[in-house]
Parts: sequence; structure tokens; C-alpha cells
Amino acid sequence: MNDYMRAKKEVEAYGQKRLKSRFISVFPGIVYDASRKSSYFPARLLEPLIKIPIFYFLKSYRPIKRSQFAKDIHKIIEGKESSLTTRIK
Repeated sequence: MNDYMRAKKEVEAYGQKRLKSRFISVFPGIVYDASRKSSYFPARLLEPLIKIPIFYFLKSYRPIKRSQFAKDIHKIIEGKESSLTTRIK
């Protein structure tokens, strides 16, 4: 997983350097939909847990419905703000 994350950050840095304002990074976390059971159930379990302070560390998984993800991507394309362009630490 470390190699994956390192490669992901390298691509992000490369895109920002070479493409400047044409490059936008998106950090969706778990994109889920009822038709994708492998992500649907874990994401639905995470949603209430991340609201409890002791489980705040799970917030970085940022579960988002596929329909909401599509809406946020549309907003980004239109040049509007989206929380998906911010990395959660």
C-alpha cells in the first residue's frame, strides 16, 4: 500500500507541476452505490461511526454516494468549489 500511495502522490505532484491550473486532484474516499455491494455495506457502516468522536479517525475514508460523487465532479468541471478537492488527513 505504501508503494501505491507514493505513486499516487508522485502523479499528483507531476500533474500540478506540468498541467498547472488544468490539473485537479479529487479525493473521494469510498464511492458507494447499492449495486456495488463490496463498497456499499462498509460505507453504510462507516457513515454513522464517523459522527462519533472516538471514531473520528475513520473520517479519512470519506464515504460518498456515487450519485453525490457525480454531482460533485460536475461542480468541479463547472469551476465551483467541492470538498472532494481537499485531502483529509
